[in-house]
Amino acid sequence: MSDSPLERPSDASSGEYLRALSALNEIGLALTSGFNLEALLRRIADIAVSVLGVKGCSIRLLDEGSGEMILRAVSGLSQSYVNKGPVVVWRSVFREVFENGVVTQVHDVKTDPRIQYPDAAVEEGIASMLCAGLMREGRAFGAICAYTEAPKVFDDEEVRLFQAIANHSSVAIQIARLHLDLIEAQRIEQELAIAGDILRNLLPASPPTPEGFDIAALNIPSREVGGDFYDFIELPAQHWGIAIADVVGKGIPAAILMAGARAALRGEIEDVYRVRDVVGRVNRALCRDTRPHEFVTLFYAALNAREGVITYTNAGHNPPLLFRNDLEMFLDDGGPPMGLFRDVTYREGQAQLEPGDVLLMFTDGVTEAADANQNLFGEERLRRVLHTYRDASAADLVGHIHDAIEAFIGDAPQSDDLTLVVVKVKEQR
Repeated sequence: MSDSPLERPSDASSGEYLRALSALNEIGLALTSGFNLEALLRRIADIAVSVLGVKGCSIRLLDEGSGEMILRAVSGLSQSYVNKGPVVVWRSVFREVFENGVVTQVHDVKTDPRIQYPDAAVEEGIASMLCAGLMREGRAFGAICAYTEAPKVFDDEEVRLFQAIANHSSVAIQIARLHLDLIEAQRIEQELAIAGDILRNLLPASPPTPEGFDIAALNIPSREVGGDFYDFIELPAQHWGIAIADVVGKGIPAAILMAGARAALRGEIEDVYRVRDVVGRVNRALCRDTRPHEFVTLFYAALNAREGVITYTNAGHNPPLLFRNDLEMFLDDGGPPMGLFRDVTYREGQAQLEPGDVLLMFTDGVTEAADANQNLFGEERLRRVLHTYRDASAADLVGHIHDAIEAFIGDAPQSDDLTLVVVKVKEQR
């Protein structure tokens, strides 16, 4: 298990060799008994005390941010000595261990300038020390120290034994840490899956079916949780609120902001019908509650299904495309993304929908989908797919667009959330 296998030195006694084998075997057994890092470190400290016949042992791991050697396990040392104060790697005996990677001896703690707390060591009854680095890929990530009550010069056999314990312990600690990392990764994966289910439940279970309209939608997050959302909100008198949004960032932070933006939008729609006022009030709420670098792009429209009129405000979102025969219109009236500027007066646009019209709303994960060479799917390809399949149902059109994107990117990973909403005006209304 150690970085270098234990070999019987030519001048070593069989007793020292057997002690080393016994120590390494006990460390291995301690590791396999549950991969508990704290328990493993305590057991290593006890093993070192027993095998070396010393007063005590400590194990410290480096905090790379502060340079402090954090005490993680002790054996045979009092609580008052353990609490003597912080130990900094560059102002202690550990400096030599870290710089040179060698086992370091302190023959007299009272007079050695490398001892950071000599009075505390003397009061504890410590006379001499032996320190070895815990190594990973040639660099120390911690150290193990043995302490004696009487002044002592450790002989070569004892140093070799201590080095073998340190080497074996280094590997055992790394395995235990990897196991903990795996458990933590599994826990995070489970929590992300739960979060993903919760967020998916925030999306509409199915699109609305107002008379004379065919509506479909698709949302595929690039990770377990995403920052895109779409929504359909039923309003009085055959009106429907339709929204599509994209939150800056990815993962959990974006998902949290997405859920907040959706809740704010639904809350404002209950009180305000005029779309630019809805978006303005959601913007002010986000400016109050978000950090400076967080923002949301949103396209929100109120569809009057009875009159075939759509009234909208575009807050920095990809302009939806309204296709009518050979005419293409971009719905871009509005203003900047939400969450950036509090005092914004958003503009409001309106369009009269006609039989055969197709309204396509999308997030930038559609047009910015990239292949292995970082070529983007782009708006032109999107328009070509729409022209080709414009007579298909809304659901089939969404499927054709998704198929075209997948064919384009090939084996390249999906780098951003992908969201589509299609509203088709039936030929007979």
